[in-house]
Amino acid sequence: MKRWENRVAIVTGASDGTIGGAIALDLVRNGMITIGVARNISLVELNAKTGKLIPYKCDLTKPDEIEKMFIWVKANYGGVDVMINNAGVAVMKPILEMEVEEMKNLLDLNVIALTLFCKLAINSMLERVSTMGTVLGHQVYGYLNFYAATKFAVTAVSEGLRKELAQKGSFIKITQISPGRVETKFLYTSFGEKEAYKAKALYDSVKSMSPQDVSDAVIHALSAAPHVQVQDIIFSPMEPTPLAK
Repeated sequence: MKRWENRVAIVTGASDGTIGGAIALDLVRNGMITIGVARNISLVELNAKTGKLIPYKCDLTKPDEIEKMFIWVKANYGGVDVMINNAGVAVMKPILEMEVEEMKNLLDLNVIALTLFCKLAINSMLERVSTMGTVLGHQVYGYLNFYAATKFAVTAVSEGLRKELAQKGSFIKITQISPGRVETKFLYTSFGEKEAYKAKALYDSVKSMSPQDVSDAVIHALSAAPHVQVQDIIFSPMEPTPLAK
């Protein structure tokens, strides 16, 4: 990780207590200037204990705000070296019960915002792009099915970008990190306040992974030799995951 000291990283969904928050802190510990992006930056500021974690408020469903952020990063830090696309959202409903607006919200954040971040970051002369998928981007379990569809799209975007960059003779690297269940606020948000007890029951049912486990995977990918591209990291808790009831 020595070669990344004083280089610039952007991490989306970098709030305290989240996967993005853990990744942002690990990058700072490794000497990187890290832009922690979130809609509510007060949760990023909880982690901003050094001058190298910079909170940035941005609504990722608004392309103009994303574009303004990259202009700001270029003006203040000269550009981006590492992009971690971590932010995502889910709705705990079967596809047959989802509203169109809910589908659009998932697509806007999970696919379109992620793709725009990749595009702008690559144009900013990145050396690596990390996209945050999930095991649901590789297989469908019968729940969170439309969320899984957006993560399958992330898998396609990641591979498509690799091929486009290879055609250009670029050495930019694309890594997709796909964790299984990680204990965060994610399931609570997905179920909603009325069914928060279901999220608690699922987290209590097996030993879930922690945000730090995911951050370790990011550091592993970044630590690879310059001539090595870590394309996909898929990992899950040891215990099988029961279905939500």
